[in-house]
Amino acid sequence: AYRAMTTGDFRMLNGTPEPSEKVSKLDMSFDERYEASYFFQKERGFQASMKSDFSKSCRSVLHPERQYDAPEDFASLCRRRFGSVVAAWRLVLDPTHAGKLNYADLCAAARRLGFSGDLKELWKRYDSTGKGFVSLKDIDAQADRLVRDFFDLVDRRYGRLEHLWADFGKDAHVAVTEEDLAVMCKDIGFQHDARKLFRCLNPHFGGRTVAI
Repeated sequence: AYRAMTTGDFRMLNGTPEPSEKVSKLDMSFDERYEASYFFQKERGFQASMKSDFSKSCRSVLHPERQYDAPEDFASLCRRRFGSVVAAWRLVLDPTHAGKLNYADLCAAARRLGFSGDLKELWKRYDSTGKGFVSLKDIDAQADRLVRDFFDLVDRRYGRLEHLWADFGKDAHVAVTEEDLAVMCKDIGFQHDARKLFRCLNPHFGGRTVAI
């Protein structure tokens, strides 16, 4: 049935056998000529295609129907566009650095980001306890811990990030590479993956340096 429809062989589709001998239309009656016509065969083929048996035949040949993807996961969208949730948080979700978003803030930020999913479900997911706001920790707890632990170590040892830079001979206005940051992390006893921290601190997806 599938091959009949795709090749336009309506005689095969409607079950009409191919005549063993070619009969001249001059020897046919009016009804026989009509039934042999393209229009008649196409109409019968269309009627046959509406039957349930035809659908079953097609499903046995065709691949399963493509399932359209659900809206992209919010955190995955952040990482795809900005390299990390932290970068998306700083640049799009919380550009005023308030540290938290209410429902209206989250909706507006999600639309700016290009999120096409259900905003109410997004809010329920990240504000599961009903506290009335969403923070970076709610969206990406691992990234939030990486950044917090790093700055806690810097604060305890140096007081300010500029002093860490200076301790490694870097001017406060100079950006550092991933290798530089890895050396700094090792020196201050940072226990997490310095590469992941670098991606979190990098405001430009694929950027090679980070600055204060």
